[in-house]
Amino acid sequence: MKPVETRKTEIDAYAKINLSLDITGTRQDGYHEVEMILHTIPLRDKITITSTVKKGNTRRPTITLQCDDRSLPTNQKNIAWKAANLMLETYPQITKDTDAIEIYIQKKIPVGGGLGGSSADGAGVLRGLNAHFNLGVKKEELMALGAQLGADVPFQVLGGGTGLAAGTGTNVTLLPSLDRGTLLICDPGFSMMTKEVYQKYDSMEIPQTKHPDTSALVALLRAGEQEEFCRHLRNVLEVPAFAMKPELAKIKDAISENGAEIALMSGSGACIYGIFQRESAARKAAWVLETQYGCTTFICDISRLR
Repeated sequence: MKPVETRKTEIDAYAKINLSLDITGTRQDGYHEVEMILHTIPLRDKITITSTVKKGNTRRPTITLQCDDRSLPTNQKNIAWKAANLMLETYPQITKDTDAIEIYIQKKIPVGGGLGGSSADGAGVLRGLNAHFNLGVKKEELMALGAQLGADVPFQVLGGGTGLAAGTGTNVTLLPSLDRGTLLICDPGFSMMTKEVYQKYDSMEIPQTKHPDTSALVALLRAGEQEEFCRHLRNVLEVPAFAMKPELAKIKDAISENGAEIALMSGSGACIYGIFQRESAARKAAWVLETQYGCTTFICDISRLR
């Protein structure tokens, strides 16, 4: 009987926040053209990749996905499964001596929270399989693969920092990282469907004042004018999201009223975050959001993953 070996790799899949989000147009295929300034945060899912090795195997490895959040699909609909399949198709050397690939995801990033949870998992699988099989694939190549999976995946392949994502979100330019203050993330306890928020956006008249000036924001960040940068952050999807869920606007107001330098929705929602100058102020605000609004909160140093 042929000997069987097992190999295991663990990798952290980090969430992101949108420091700004603008929609600049709609393509013929229905996808929206966007400009987003993204920042990695320490909130993360943990991905464990296990493979079994049978010497002399020539068959395509099977992919098995499991997750501790039973609300998520564990088949071909999951972006993590798609990422593993894409790696097998792109790098056939994985097939050599590999009989099966098992992926387990321990979820910490809220589902439907606008924090890029599914994209983080897809990016994590790309990075994880690259390390697991010692492929030596450069991040730029993994980012290009990630563009086939979703708008946030290329940025999240980086695993840290700040970047400008343009086009459909897949063209990424690195920026100087935001490194001021304490971040408070508020999960309201419900999710938003990205497709529905964009559909609502398409049906509305959006005031120009709700759009960020992305070029000006990038210039401020590059000039080190971080206080002024924070003062002009905008997310245009707040308009449709708040129309759909007015309680989100109340949560944003509560964060601002409790000392945040800036409060903003991330992505298409539903999570709202605040940037505070002092951790003590962020913790006081978190208590208010938890006790009065029923939010789940997460506090971190915004510069931890520069």
